Amino acid sequence: MKSVPPIHQLPAPFRLKRLLPVVLLLSAILASLYVAQHWYQHASQRIEQESRETVGVLMRQLQDILSERLVLDNLSQAKARLSATALHPRINTLILADEQHQVIFANRYLWQGQDAARVSGYRPREADEAMGRDQHRIELNEAGTVLSGYFPLVLDLTHGSLRGLKRGTLYVEFDMTAPLAAARSEAVEESLKTGALAVLGALLLSLLLDLWVTRRLQRISAAARRLGEGHLNERIGMAGDDEIATLARQFDETAASLARKQDALQQADAQLQEHVQFMHTLIEAIPSPLFYKDAQGRYVGCNEAFLTYLGKERHELLGKSVYDLAPQELADIYAAADRQLFDNPGKQVYESQACYADGSKHDVIYNKATFMDAEGRVAGLVGVMVDITERKRQEEELRLAAKVFDTSNEAFLVTDADNNIRSVNRAFCETTGYSAEEVLGRNPRLLSSGHHDKTFYRQMWEALNSQGYWQGEIYDRRKSGEIYPKWTRINVVKDDQGRVVNHVAVFSDISDRKALEERLQFLAQHDHLTGLPNRNLLRLRLEQAVESAMERGAGGINPVALLLLDLDHFKTINDSLGHHAGDQLLRTVVKRLKNILRESSTLCRQGGDEFLIVLPQAQDLARVSRAAETVLAALATPFEVDGHPLSITGSIGISLAPDDGSDFDTLLKKADTALVHAKQSGRNAYRFFTEAMNVSTLERLTLQQRLHQALERQELVLYYQPQLDLASGRVVGVEALLRWRTPEGLVPPGKFIPLAEETGLIVPMGAWVIQEACRQARTWLDAGLPPMTMAVNLSALQFHRDNLLITVGDALSAASLPAASLELELTESILIQDAEATLATLKAMNAMGVLLSIDDFGTGYSSLAYLKRFTVDKLKIDQSFVRDITSDGDSAAIVRAVVQMASSLKLKTIAEGVETESQAAALRATGCDEVQGYLYARPMPAAECEAYLRGKA
Repeated sequence: MKSVPPIHQLPAPFRLKRLLPVVLLLSAILASLYVAQHWYQHASQRIEQESRETVGVLMRQLQDILSERLVLDNLSQAKARLSATALHPRINTLILADEQHQVIFANRYLWQGQDAARVSGYRPREADEAMGRDQHRIELNEAGTVLSGYFPLVLDLTHGSLRGLKRGTLYVEFDMTAPLAAARSEAVEESLKTGALAVLGALLLSLLLDLWVTRRLQRISAAARRLGEGHLNERIGMAGDDEIATLARQFDETAASLARKQDALQQADAQLQEHVQFMHTLIEAIPSPLFYKDAQGRYVGCNEAFLTYLGKERHELLGKSVYDLAPQELADIYAAADRQLFDNPGKQVYESQACYADGSKHDVIYNKATFMDAEGRVAGLVGVMVDITERKRQEEELRLAAKVFDTSNEAFLVTDADNNIRSVNRAFCETTGYSAEEVLGRNPRLLSSGHHDKTFYRQMWEALNSQGYWQGEIYDRRKSGEIYPKWTRINVVKDDQGRVVNHVAVFSDISDRKALEERLQFLAQHDHLTGLPNRNLLRLRLEQAVESAMERGAGGINPVALLLLDLDHFKTINDSLGHHAGDQLLRTVVKRLKNILRESSTLCRQGGDEFLIVLPQAQDLARVSRAAETVLAALATPFEVDGHPLSITGSIGISLAPDDGSDFDTLLKKADTALVHAKQSGRNAYRFFTEAMNVSTLERLTLQQRLHQALERQELVLYYQPQLDLASGRVVGVEALLRWRTPEGLVPPGKFIPLAEETGLIVPMGAWVIQEACRQARTWLDAGLPPMTMAVNLSALQFHRDNLLITVGDALSAASLPAASLELELTESILIQDAEATLATLKAMNAMGVLLSIDDFGTGYSSLAYLKRFTVDKLKIDQSFVRDITSDGDSAAIVRAVVQMASSLKLKTIAEGVETESQAAALRATGCDEVQGYLYARPMPAAECEAYLRGKA
């Protein structure tokens, strides 16, 4: 505890001898300032009051005289009287102003006729207020030196030079500067007198205090300093009855008490030193690390064993916490245990780890207990560490060995030197069906299945005796009698003298693995969905059949037929009903085909909806044809999948060995070529491969290569077919139709559009069509043609693969074309594929303002459900219904139904392929809105179409 410094060591500003005069002097100064301020304030108030009274008397006198002289029209006397009054030494300004605040008379001649506010401090608002109340007004300026007075005059003059003047205002500025200055001088004089008296009194009082207080306090301070230095016999011995003498006597009593207590403490300290030495010897005699901490968890001592464990000196430990000595994760554990012990004083035992000086972690048990101070409060704790690392390692090894033995998935069997079973584990019992009690003490031959002969066992024992190890596959018998395969490893265990003490066999049941191998072998050669042979197995069987036919060909070779079957429009079923329904349909098709094919035939699923059929010894083409017709007839009967009746057809391509080739790849390639021709002929048909097909395929390949370059060579052009309002005959739009102009002439759309769809070229071609159609529509608008819609067909592939929204947006932006001028025609197949994504795209198109129509409505999956979900603007009636509208009652009924439905849904209808007046009349009768067809105009280039449009405008 720090002692209080004596008075003579205090800083000079805080010594009483010097501080008191300063305080008294400051008090004298403040008193003189107060007197000056009070004197001046009283004088200034008196001067202001006297000035107000003087101004009031002067102005009232002047009011009376001016009123009398002005009524008598004696202006000269009025001016003279005003000038005489203005001669008062404290009047700076004196003005008589009229109701418009213009100067009539003033103490300065040049002000006459001027605006009073401009030549003086006159304020019209205060003047008006004084006249309005008919009461004078006197105000003091902000500086407090000038009084401004407004005194109203009621004149009502009816003659003379000022006739018509009813009211006026006397304005006066009365200066108080001189008397206020005199008052300030008087205040300063009084302040100096008061200050001088106060300073004299302060000096006298300071002298008296120094003699009576300061010197006596210095004696007390000097005694306190010596007491603080350890001189407990120091006494003051000051006489008197005042407060300072009383303080000195109390000091002497305190010093005497401290001397007595010091003697007692010295005796207690000697006893404590003896006790501490004993405890230190006892603690060091304990072999385990021992430590003790204070109530804040800081180390206050330990034995040498604890320092050895830490690898630190004693001074490095004292005052430190566990966080200074142990890793963070261990320190957290120690600190939490200490807190728990301090919260619940007593004993504590727990297991943890300790980090030794070499960095290794040991398992330890901590035994700790709290100790109390003299007042019964917890003062700290003492703890002892017991290292149990080695004991735990041995226990863990035993536990782990037992755990591995008992929980291993592999079966363990241990025999003695005489080959009697001594131990088995849980897996052994589960695998063999025997309990441990049933096999202990018996020979392992009880597991023998009889599958292996004596030679097998003799070779096994020879390996064990020579190498001490054997492994291999053994078939054993379970308790139930079931024979099963197992993979076994046997080791010989010997003692230090090399004598056999045990045989340890470890085995596992490999039944599942062998079954899996057989299953994998099956899956490697079969289709996982249908169980049919796959392409690899069929390749092997086909080549075997061809090789066998060639070997028997001395008397004429029976051809081997390869049929490639593809299910028509299978993708539509997958898209509409889901892949689960498609998979179920494939399995049902396979079951039906198996029922009609001979056992010698091989049916294989190549992938997707394609199947391969091998007909060995086909004998002749007629038999192969009958087989193909049987397959197509089997498919003609509707299938039922998940409660849905489904009709499906197939197309078949056929190649024959050895005429069309003798290896699998060649035959498959030619069967695929034949399949393409079967599909091109209208599907639900079969075709044999011919060399002419090869020529057609080459032509198709050439066309495909040229189509890839068509965009780059700018060979693609758009033709336009007008669309007319059926009622008025007015052109309301055009449909953009893609054409391919090559150096040899136009390629028919039916020839290159399907090829573009198949190769994916329809996507960039479709994007070009949208851009070019928007550009042409803008060109016609700029040329002065009336606004109309530009209809563009969309491919399903383009809709789902291309970033259609960006393509359309860019085309409209580049052409500066209103979105409502573009109409996109969608096929019904687009709407049933990925309905959620389609709905999102159509909503975005609607938001852009693009018009949407459904092309060839009525020929596909016409559904009111998607008309309700998808917002479209127009339905396009397929030309197949228009063609027969006058001759076929069903076609006419369908057209009427479509038109009526569209009208109910507030959709427009347009009929395509109108070629005769009778068709147009029939459509008009149904209420159809719009038409297009050869009756009105054929598709034509842009220039011709523009001429047509101008003729119709």
